[in-house]
Amino acid sequence: MREDIIKEALRKKAEEIEPNDRITYKIYKGIEKKEAFKMKKFKTAACVCAAVVVLTSAAIGAGKIAGTSSTSDRRQAITHLPSESELMDAVGYAPKFAEELGGYKFISAQPTDVNDKDEDGNITNTYKEISFTYRTEDGILDLHTHLGERDMAGGETVDLDGIEGHFDSFTYKSVPPDYVPTAEEKAAEEAGTLQIGYGDAEPAEQQTNFMSWYEDGITYSIMDMGCGYTKADMEEMAKEIINAK
Repeated sequence: MREDIIKEALRKKAEEIEPNDRITYKIYKGIEKKEAFKMKKFKTAACVCAAVVVLTSAAIGAGKIAGTSSTSDRRQAITHLPSESELMDAVGYAPKFAEELGGYKFISAQPTDVNDKDEDGNITNTYKEISFTYRTEDGILDLHTHLGERDMAGGETVDLDGIEGHFDSFTYKSVPPDYVPTAEEKAAEEAGTLQIGYGDAEPAEQQTNFMSWYEDGITYSIMDMGCGYTKADMEEMAKEIINAK
């Protein structure tokens, strides 16, 4: 589940890039997930002509999907509170969401096209997802949804008013391309508590927390990237969505 959240975090970061006359690339190196997946490389592209973000990941293990790619176009973002019929038209399902989350107001809903691929790069499955972004002054607050049940192994299991939730947390550190991780950082990467992104001019760190759960055929994930919410805060926000009409 973590790789989906990180992909979404990087997509959101890319959307903050102002379009200009050049295509800006950031190449993100390696995340190892201690359960079943390894994220090999992230490649985020912000393109002025289409404002499309493309992200790829790879999974390890016999019989598993070899990789996925996802694309989103900011021109397709819904910048008003969408109706159930609008969500059905956009992605084919209507997840719960809230006008406010954690005290912050909704600003947009972004559909995403996702392709599963085999080891030869052939597309084996296509589907749509949608995420809801809330305006904050400090970082990213995002509710990501996926039709169907996702693996949520790992992290801490919590009770969300009778629904099983999973809380997890890691530090995201952006560094210059030539940065050499310390032994302690390498150990933290192995443990899944640190993810290093290569490509920024100056080192910076953000704490990323997320809460995931499955309800009525939909997997939900709330991501806090740099907002500073506690586990208790994340539980309350999850319950806000669970109890939303």
